[in-house]
Amino acid sequence: MRPDGEAYARIESARGDMGCYVIGRGAEEAYRARFRTGSFTAMAMIEAKSPGLFLADLVALIASFDVVAPEIDR
Repeated sequence: MRPDGEAYARIESARGDMGCYVIGRGAEEAYRARFRTGSFTAMAMIEAKSPGLFLADLVALIASFDVVAPEIDR
């Protein structure tokens, strides 16, 4: 199967929704593939929630989001 075009799918994962976006150009492999996980989305909230916190409080804030570090790096 050689996909041509764009496709987006969302699935429920253990830490929130995971979005999968794939672009195909008719080749064997996808032209582009992107995955967005719940941990990546949670990291965007840290800047809004952290003004005025001490460093120890920031560590607790990040831990409360239940972030998995390798998921952020996708």
